[in-house]
Amino acid sequence: MRDLGPTTAAGWVLALDNLSGLPGWLSDALCRIVTGDAQVTRALYTDDDVNVITYQRPVLLAGIDLGALRNDLAERMLPLELAPIPRHKRRTARTLWAAYEQAHPRILGALLDLAATVWAELPHAAADLTERPRLADFAELLHALDRVTGWHSLDAFNATQDALNETVLDGHPVAAALREWTTSHAFPLDGWTGTMAELHRLLGSDGRGLADGWPKTPAVLSARIRQVAPALRSRGIHVARTSGSNKNGKVWSVTYAPPT
Repeated sequence: MRDLGPTTAAGWVLALDNLSGLPGWLSDALCRIVTGDAQVTRALYTDDDVNVITYQRPVLLAGIDLGALRNDLAERMLPLELAPIPRHKRRTARTLWAAYEQAHPRILGALLDLAATVWAELPHAAADLTERPRLADFAELLHALDRVTGWHSLDAFNATQDALNETVLDGHPVAAALREWTTSHAFPLDGWTGTMAELHRLLGSDGRGLADGWPKTPAVLSARIRQVAPALRSRGIHVARTSGSNKNGKVWSVTYAPPT
């Protein structure tokens, strides 16, 4: 973790290859890197001077299966699934780099021309855009790109975000339990209210509470729900603390409105 800041600041892109999972600390760190972060360390051979490293970089993650994603990281991602390369089309590194060197001037020139055109269109696109996802600046850039090229990049990005929400919910046991309950006939039509302890007992019934990874306390359940709250809201499930309380603690509400 300590070396991640200097490594990120030393380049223009942070690339992590061949990943098979993302531990919680790395997922949180990647969110901060994309949004902007700083690392403060002691200056070498001093006790009071500090060295501040600031950085904000795009991140490239590559892997066959990244495992269960956290909601805050998923909202910052644009997934791309690469097609496999047939055996008869595989090239050596030498031939690949030779082809790249030959095409490099045309690629760079085309990208610079496109960047200049999109940059000029960006103010008009920003004024024209009525809705923005979490990556609001990126959405404006994609909208400007679409206006220039006639593509549908922003629609594609929103579609991938919807698919990522589904991935987040499928890999989260608490979210899965909430979806199963709220979409069943047992869920009250006007919603449910109660304490987090009551919700913990309700969702943990049918042996679910004994499974590995299930929150052992109401406080942990509350934290797990907050982790996936945006993904749940995208599916019409709202879990919120109300202003009321009873003798057993603060009251929470759970409502479900199927999204159109």
